[in-house]
Amino acid sequence: MKFIGLPKKIHHGSNRISAGIGTGIIILLAFSCVVGADSLLSDGPDMSGVDEVYETEMTSVEPEETTTETTVPTSEEIIAGGASIDEIPDDTTVADPDATTDPSSETTPVDPANSTFPGGEATATPVPTPSWTETPKSGTYYVNGEVNVRSGPGTEYEITKTLKAGDAIEVVAVTSNGWYRTVRDTYVLASLCLDEKPVTPTPTPKPKPTPTPTPKSPTKAPEATPTPKPTTAPTPTPRPAPEPGTMTLIGDDFKVTFYGPQNGSRRTASGSQATEGRTIAADTSILPFGTVIYIENDPLGGDGYYTVEDTGSAVKGHIIDIFAEDGETGNHPTLNNVRIYIVN
Repeated sequence: MKFIGLPKKIHHGSNRISAGIGTGIIILLAFSCVVGADSLLSDGPDMSGVDEVYETEMTSVEPEETTTETTVPTSEEIIAGGASIDEIPDDTTVADPDATTDPSSETTPVDPANSTFPGGEATATPVPTPSWTETPKSGTYYVNGEVNVRSGPGTEYEITKTLKAGDAIEVVAVTSNGWYRTVRDTYVLASLCLDEKPVTPTPTPKPKPTPTPTPKSPTKAPEATPTPKPTTAPTPTPRPAPEPGTMTLIGDDFKVTFYGPQNGSRRTASGSQATEGRTIAADTSILPFGTVIYIENDPLGGDGYYTVEDTGSAVKGHIIDIFAEDGETGNHPTLNNVRIYIVN
């Protein structure tokens, strides 16, 4: 229930009392003047009585309060003062002593640690680029299970191929973060490699035909490129070592490596189909496509004659990469200081 306008009515009543007291004082002053004049006309009447009356009336007058009322009375105080509830205007609000504060209206402090600042999320601290060093290391190692070969020393680098358990790799360096670099400038995690080849079922060796020596004419006629079979490579025909004067030594410091079908394809850079016992990849600035060479102590057990039909980014300088059906398995170790001849 609202008790409206009561302070104003109390204030108005106080003003009326003060006005009445002032009017009485004025009447008394007027009366004193009349009595004083009458006394002056007479033999000087005693004025002390007038002074006493005037003094008494002045002391009974209370000064008007000028302080503005700021306290809002409750409904009980208004009723106790004699005011009627019906006399209070409807547009005045009186404080309710029984009212309680709604806790939900209080402002909850903001925790800066949990608040979202304008402008979006905070920028993440950039991850520093890892660095490593390499130490020269030489040897043949074997992977212990299925292992990914990557283009750099870390799992964030691209996978170039996948090795099977027992596959061999030729290592030329080891990185400070635990990766082996191979002769092909690829990387394998060192902890997944063994010094010795893991025990696996021994495959049945393929029988090799006994080479039959045939006479070689002084001038080698160009051979027609046979049509390769999609699955079975033709068996190379063994030939005897070239006679002196029919070939030219181009170096005795060549490195010989091996490679196989790339993702199931045997297509070479020259457009032919790679064939085991015939196709090699070389640096075409030294040995152009179609060059026939002779390799001493043929590592494939053939007659030693090969034709340059392929090349690659890793085959630079005195490097010969021999194609073999199992060239990617690691069954053929890298050879160094091999003598290579050009067949005239």
